[in-house]
Amino acid sequence: MAEPAKKVGIALALCVADTGAAAATGDEPLAVESRLHFTSLHSPSVHTLISIAHRLFPINIPEGPLTDQSIASQSQHQPNRKALNTNIMGSTAKLRVAALARDTNETKIQLALNLDGGKLPADTHPKLLEATAAHASQSTSSQTISVNTGIGFLDHMLHALAKHAGWSMALNCEGDLHIDDHHTAEDCCIALGYAFNKALGSLTGVARFGYAYAPLDEALSRAVVDLSNRPYSVIDLGLKREWLGKLSCEMVPHCLQSFAQAARVTMHVDCIRGDNDHHRAESAFKALAVAIKMATAQVKGKEEQDIALEAEQDVAMEAGQDTALETDQETSLRMGEANGPEAEQMTD
Repeated sequence: MAEPAKKVGIALALCVADTGAAAATGDEPLAVESRLHFTSLHSPSVHTLISIAHRLFPINIPEGPLTDQSIASQSQHQPNRKALNTNIMGSTAKLRVAALARDTNETKIQLALNLDGGKLPADTHPKLLEATAAHASQSTSSQTISVNTGIGFLDHMLHALAKHAGWSMALNCEGDLHIDDHHTAEDCCIALGYAFNKALGSLTGVARFGYAYAPLDEALSRAVVDLSNRPYSVIDLGLKREWLGKLSCEMVPHCLQSFAQAARVTMHVDCIRGDNDHHRAESAFKALAVAIKMATAQVKGKEEQDIALEAEQDVAMEAGQDTALETDQETSLRMGEANGPEAEQMTD
């Protein structure tokens, strides 16, 4: 490890130790910049790691260079110990919610989503709050689900997805069902994918990968998910009927494909066996729900690991840029020495 980076690591380690000591005594920890100030470090790498450290240690930063006076002033404005611990431990993590309205020539959709269950987002459309009579609905202390797409079997599948993924979700769609089911089914799943992606936000601290098997009587399905930001899906359900209620069977895999594309996830869903198409489709949605729940789970300690990895990548990239610049300068100098006066004449 380069000497500046090593010193920065020591400074950050001191911050961690100081934070633990402060938690025991009730005092405030010394700011990250203060530790770095004591190591007398001044380099772009330091500032890169400081920006990462801020995400671990929520502190107020004064403008301008660090001085003893600015450090003293900064210490007076630190967040209280309880608030800092709450931030680090993640007990007040960012709400993973999204609300949207999507209008096209074919459909008008309102949707609200909370990936962790509980209450729907504050900006949920009023129409969704009134829609409690949908047949695919439930309301408990941990989840609120209400789905009304106008297609009964689609409502059933989306309700199963939300329930077993642990979401709170409300969805209402007015679509051109007088034509067929295609636009309504497709647009609902596109809207759900957009909302999922928006609610999920940063992948920092998230498990990312998820997989699950789900049976329904004789049917068994498998789902594997990667929150990769690379939309791709392979769906093989082996449905044989033409319709499931008022949802055409060709739209069942297409709905999953539409969700994966809008959510920007990689997704493989297969029905391994089963005789009843209703069971095959439902077991697939349930397997996907459990896999998504695993992939979106917030893993204790992983956020700090992800942040540290980002810091290493930023420093490595910066070091590579500095090395490239030095190499270019050395090459130019050698060329000038080799060519002598001619090189100087060419540049004049």
